[in-house]
Amino acid sequence: MKLQTLDLSNFDNTVKSQRSAFCQEVARSFKEQGFLKIVNHDIPLTTIEALFDWVRSEIKLLRAATNGEQNQRFFNLPLCTKMKAPHPDAANPHRGYTPIGREDTSSLTNFGKGGQPTKKVANVKASAAILSSAAFREVFDMGHMNDRLYPNIWVPENDLPCFRDFMETFFTLCFEVQTKIFHALAIGLGLHEEFFDTSHDKGDNELRLTHHPEIAVDELSCGSKTRISEHSDFGTLTLLFQDSVGGLEVEDQRHIGHFTTVESSLGEIIVNIVQPSCS
Repeated sequence: MKLQTLDLSNFDNTVKSQRSAFCQEVARSFKEQGFLKIVNHDIPLTTIEALFDWVRSEIKLLRAATNGEQNQRFFNLPLCTKMKAPHPDAANPHRGYTPIGREDTSSLTNFGKGGQPTKKVANVKASAAILSSAAFREVFDMGHMNDRLYPNIWVPENDLPCFRDFMETFFTLCFEVQTKIFHALAIGLGLHEEFFDTSHDKGDNELRLTHHPEIAVDELSCGSKTRISEHSDFGTLTLLFQDSVGGLEVEDQRHIGHFTTVESSLGEIIVNIVQPSCS
C-alpha cells in the first residue's frame, strides 16, 4: 500500500477542472485508505525544520530569530523544569507535559474495528516500574491559545524563551492547512465547500510534540517496553510531521491486520481521517 501524495496548491488553482480533480482525489484517498500525504501546503520548510529544532533532545545550537542563540530543546530540559508544565491528572483534555510511562493506548487496539476501548486512555501517575503496555515516550500537548475552558500549560518563559510564541504560530499554520483540506474534502464529496466549518471552525484542536527515547532492540522484542500500541485517532483529521527516522505504520483497510511502513520527507504532511488504525 502506497499513500497518495497530493499537491495542496492545486486547491487554489484558478483552473476549475484541476481544482475539482484535486478535491476528488482527496475524497477518494480518504475513502479507500484513510490516509494521504500533502506537499506545497504553505507551511515553509524552514518553519518545520525549526519545529524539530525546538523539540529535539540533543544539545545543539539553535538560533532563535528573536532571542539570539541558545542551546535548549524542550525535551532536553531537566525533568524538574518540564514538570513545571504538568499534564493534569485527568486524561482529557491533553495539556502540558507528560513524562515517560504515564500514557497507555493499548486499550484502543480494537477501537474503530467494531469494538470499544476496554478503558479510557490512561494517563496514570508515574511509578518506579513502567508498565510494559505504557508508551515509552514523552509528550507535550497544547490547544488553541484562546481556549479559556482548558488553557494551555507552559514552562516559564525564562526556562525556554520564545518556545510559546513559536508553538502558537505553528498551531495557527496547521489550522489553516486543516481548513483547506476540509474544504477540498467537502467539494470532493459533492457538498458545499464550507460544510465542515460549523463543526471545525473554533480551533478546538490539539497539537502534540512527541519524543521517543532510544530503546534497546531486545527490550522491544521481549515486550518489556513499547513505543505506542496500535490505535485509531479520535480527531476528525490528524496532521503528522515526521522526521527522517520515521516510525509510522498504517493498516491497509483492504487487508486488515497488514501494516505498511509510511516514509515521508520533512516537507510532507501525512494526513489521516478518523478511524483507520495506525501503530
